[in-house]
Amino acid sequence: MKTPTNRGGALEAAVRKKGYPVSHLAERLGVSRSTLYQYFKKEDLDIETVDRAAKVIGWDYVREFKGLSEDVYSIVTEPAAGFSALSLCREELGKIQAHLTATQQKLINAYETIESYQRVYGPLPN
Repeated sequence: MKTPTNRGGALEAAVRKKGYPVSHLAERLGVSRSTLYQYFKKEDLDIETVDRAAKVIGWDYVREFKGLSEDVYSIVTEPAAGFSALSLCREELGKIQAHLTATQQKLINAYETIESYQRVYGPLPN
């Protein structure tokens, strides 16, 4: 006989145990914080959502969910369609690139400010 598992509650417990910020997880899943809190209340939260969240927070939930049927087990042990580590890396690289571009622009602005100062007041003291 299968042991029922409160998937939403288990997800919430894992998030809290790992200390993962709820707002960050919601952002990574592409949902609002209130939607994520609704997920936590769903005893029968769909396994695909659990799997996506688990990958984000680094949670091996399969061991905690007793009685997963074989078809569900195959879903959680194989990459979900459209969701992969590569897509997460691309997303993170895009954020890093945007941050580097903004930082580069700040450095250019600072350099231009120093040049303007030197034109008016002469070289900076060592």
